[in-house]
Amino acid sequence: TFVGSHSGYQLTGGSNNTALGRSSLVSITSGTANVAVGVSAGGTLTTQDEMVFIGYQAGAAVNNDNSDGMVAIGYQAGQAATQNQQYSVFVGKQSGHNVTTGTHNTYLGYYAGALLGHADADNNVFVGAAAGASGDYTTANNTSNNNVGIGKSAMGGGTADTVFEADNNVAIGYESLKSILSGGNNVAVGSGAGIAMTDNASNVA
Repeated sequence: TFVGSHSGYQLTGGSNNTALGRSSLVSITSGTANVAVGVSAGGTLTTQDEMVFIGYQAGAAVNNDNSDGMVAIGYQAGQAATQNQQYSVFVGKQSGHNVTTGTHNTYLGYYAGALLGHADADNNVFVGAAAGASGDYTTANNTSNNNVGIGKSAMGGGTADTVFEADNNVAIGYESLKSILSGGNNVAVGSGAGIAMTDNASNVA
């Protein structure tokens, strides 16, 4: 089902796709069971399957079979994602906004995990506005993986243009581990817990 100017424009062999909005799924050729709602949502998909994009330019750059099962919901959610986003979930305005690659990530909230663009930035869970949003604006430099950050700006307030490569941390609470950039194996629970840590390791706060 295609509704909107140029939606599903190049489809030749795919099935069970649904697109609503101008240029949504415009490049799809043989992909199956995809849903795209919004202008240019899923606009570069060609052969991918079982993906959901809802919102203006959500998942607009994805075009790699290793991204099957990705979900992006919200204005420009996962907008820059191009490949290897398999089973990642981005929900919220600009969540995962500048992410290009990385798998099994879950980002919920405005700008959550927005700069984690390295192929090794996998298995993160960030929930809350700007949670996990630290990092260099050259997003491929940011390698953080296996983190959990829950709360506004949890693990999400590091110095701009500084590489974000923290691994295996748990931060729960408003601005918990807000400044962390390269530390690992820390646990911080509570509002502002561990807020000044940058490269510390193996702490409980």
